[in-house]
Amino acid sequence: MNALPFAALRLPILAILFVFVFTGLSGDERVGQWRFDSSTLQGKTLKPTGGSLVGRVLGSASLTNEKPLALEASKEFRGIILSDDLEKANLPAGDMSVTAWVRVDKPIEWGGILGAIQDNGSFERGWLLGYGKESFYFAISSDSKKKITYLKTVVPYSPGYWYHLAGTYDGKVQRIYMDGKLAAESKVQSGPILYPPKGRFALGAYLDENEHYPFEGRLEQVTL
Repeated sequence: MNALPFAALRLPILAILFVFVFTGLSGDERVGQWRFDSSTLQGKTLKPTGGSLVGRVLGSASLTNEKPLALEASKEFRGIILSDDLEKANLPAGDMSVTAWVRVDKPIEWGGILGAIQDNGSFERGWLLGYGKESFYFAISSDSKKKITYLKTVVPYSPGYWYHLAGTYDGKVQRIYMDGKLAAESKVQSGPILYPPKGRFALGAYLDENEHYPFEGRLEQVTL
């Protein structure tokens, strides 16, 4: 399997996403955007293309040889830390959207693309755009529930193929989109996002206080 599905899908999906992403926004409200090329990924450092959060690579990371240029996350990749201090990361407090072009090569039970999460027994805080063995999910915990809702896509993904994902939350409704189409929604959560008192904002890993599951596959662009 290769990048051909990504190239074939990208243009029609972008047309849909232009309407989806920009209809409700005024100006540039990006907390951060991260693309992967030789100007942004340099050794252990990932420079943002939007926002100010510079990433620290755990393990090692490389770029694909063919276009579109993307992060090649292999067994040596352990994730990228965007912030060690959630209070200083300026993460969304009320409503938010997170998007990613992703290709999962190794499905695992708890996989992370971007997020700040703690899921330790009954202590459930934060949010995460991620994936399981068969489905993508957008997880979020609000002040009203103090528990995480893992909102999963109904249609399973295929390893080795590109997908566009988007997770949104407006304080009332939690949604996940796959390839520009609404995949699932929930009204369980409401109110402000509930963050843990301490933790890390990470890209390319499911990372909390006692769990660390790195991503294996490719990432082309991630935006919050």
